[in-house]
Amino acid sequence: MNGQNSRSGGGVPDWFEGGQTPLFRRMPKLRGFSNAKFKKHFNIINLSDLEIISKSWTSEINKDVLLASGVITKKSLPVKLLGKWEITSKVTLSVDVASKSAISAIEKAGGSINLTSKESEEK
Repeated sequence: MNGQNSRSGGGVPDWFEGGQTPLFRRMPKLRGFSNAKFKKHFNIINLSDLEIISKSWTSEINKDVLLASGVITKKSLPVKLLGKWEITSKVTLSVDVASKSAISAIEKAGGSINLTSKESEEK
C-alpha cells in the first residue's frame, strides 16, 4: 500500500477536516464580559400575585405560603417583591428584598412588610 499513511509519521492530524474550513474558524469570536458567576438569582413576585394570594390565604404571607400557593418554585432562592400592579388588601409580608415602589404600595394599603435580607432594592 503506497501513499501518505504507508510511512512512519504519515497521516493527517486529528484536527484536520479534509480540506473544509476548520471548526475553530467557523465559530464566532467570544467577546465581552460575562458576570454570570456572581449573578444573584431570586424568586420574583409582583403585587398582583399578592392580591390573588391574600383572597384565598391568610393575611400573613411568608415564603412557605408562597411556596404552597405555587407562586414561587424554589425554596432555596430568596424572594424579591416588585411593585408591578396595585394592591388593595391589607397584608403582612415577609420577603428577602423589595423595591421601594412595592414597599410604599403595601404601606399605602395598610399592610406591613418585613425585609429579612439586609439589603433593600434601590428602585
